[in-house]
Amino acid sequence: MNVGTASAERGGKGTGCVKTLLQDGRVVRAPVGIVEGKDEGPVLYVQAGQHGMEINGVVAVVKTLQRLKPELLRGTFVGVPVANPLALVQRRPHYGLGPEEPYGSRPHLNMNRIWPGNPNGSEAERLAHNLWEEAVQKADYVIDLHSYERWSASCTIVGAKKESLELAKAFGLRFISAGDGGKEKRLVEEPWKMVTEAAEERGATALAAELAGQWDIYPKSVQEGVRGIENVMKKLGMLEGEQAPPTNHVYLGKDPCTRVSMERDGLLMALVEPGDEVEKDQRIASVLDPLALEEAALNSPVRGIVYHLGPSGPDRDVQLPRMHPFIDKGSEVAVIYAR
Repeated sequence: MNVGTASAERGGKGTGCVKTLLQDGRVVRAPVGIVEGKDEGPVLYVQAGQHGMEINGVVAVVKTLQRLKPELLRGTFVGVPVANPLALVQRRPHYGLGPEEPYGSRPHLNMNRIWPGNPNGSEAERLAHNLWEEAVQKADYVIDLHSYERWSASCTIVGAKKESLELAKAFGLRFISAGDGGKEKRLVEEPWKMVTEAAEERGATALAAELAGQWDIYPKSVQEGVRGIENVMKKLGMLEGEQAPPTNHVYLGKDPCTRVSMERDGLLMALVEPGDEVEKDQRIASVLDPLALEEAALNSPVRGIVYHLGPSGPDRDVQLPRMHPFIDKGSEVAVIYAR
């Protein structure tokens, strides 16, 4: 297998990069690792780091490359931990966005809306094009790692393709978002796609995973990413061993849920984490009003699984004031799915 300057013989490992020449003459290098199993099998492509402040997946891909042993692998693993080095170095969701500028304000800068890219286009289009030509087109299966803000549980995202949904179940996260991607398509006027959509159109099976927590590295989310990749490889017969998926899944936006608001201002102090199971009337958080020196309990109105616990509202993943745990009276602070 050859990807850019990286190559690996059967039963070996290799590292290198995919080079992209920008219009101004700069060269950007996206790192690549390849693990070639001793036996033939599927090609799995896993990437992270399309958005520069979503870094749990970056670590998960690197750790997977470190852990994989060619002698125990069937098929080929191709890992790209940083698909968009420009956005990572700039510490922005997309290269070219200003400080605290929302994801959706200039969607043409969003690398994950422009696949399979354009060799003569913008920086993000060129990066996508070269990764597509060098790696994605060679894959039978594609995993794209992202990160939600820290207030929500990790989840997998797939379209309507049955095989991709089965892959999402194997990945092993409790929460799954499955649909036709119509809302995402309406965000842009151009006929470009997310990498998972483009990969499916060429016949691959694909999923995206949102590993909770941005702007920092969350060990729990990194572990979920590594375990999810290995679960998929076990399902595909690339690795030996049993998968460890949850006994049941929760489908976001489809299964019944309860939305909880708090009728006072204050600092939200969580007592449970997104993904935890809770009982009816269990105390899940406290809200402290530091001005009135008062503290109020927030109890779960139902028995269920916490998906979201924290401030809500648009752009809370990029705008610092919205990341602050001070909540406004009447705002939604929790989403709990029934079990």
